[in-house]
Amino acid sequence: MQVSAEMFNLVSGIRTVGIAYKGGAPAVADLAAGHVQFAFPTLPSVLPFVKSGRVRAIAVSTAQRSALLPEVPTMIESGVKDFDFAEWYGLFVPAGVAADIVRRLNEEAVAVLRQSDVRERFAVQGLEALSGTPEQFGELVRRDLARFGDVVRRAGIKVE
Repeated sequence: MQVSAEMFNLVSGIRTVGIAYKGGAPAVADLAAGHVQFAFPTLPSVLPFVKSGRVRAIAVSTAQRSALLPEVPTMIESGVKDFDFAEWYGLFVPAGVAADIVRRLNEEAVAVLRQSDVRERFAVQGLEALSGTPEQFGELVRRDLARFGDVVRRAGIKVE
């Protein structure tokens, strides 16, 4: 959440005061209780609060609207130029694992991600099951490390 909030500060030209939380659950609880004015939580963590009316969704951080909240605009649609922040999860192995093993793991993971029940479970959580080659995933990792690394450096974010 801190990186997305700092990205918001950088692209919007405003400065907000961040609060360090030890996880998304306490941040969402404080948001729902009105102790903080806004947050950038993950959709699965905040969706129950949005649906109950305890939290109002103003915009999603991704370039496309969420299928779970199609009426909620994106940050870009809301006027925050160049704001595209999407979290993703991936399968990693130690460096040096043989290419044939990496290929086989990728094939099996892709097969699982194509199963309709898996896609449905992901969709309920606001997630989209994407798949590709290990090389494509490596490119995504490198691109986001550079992009988010720049935000971390410019914002002076430190591990605590």
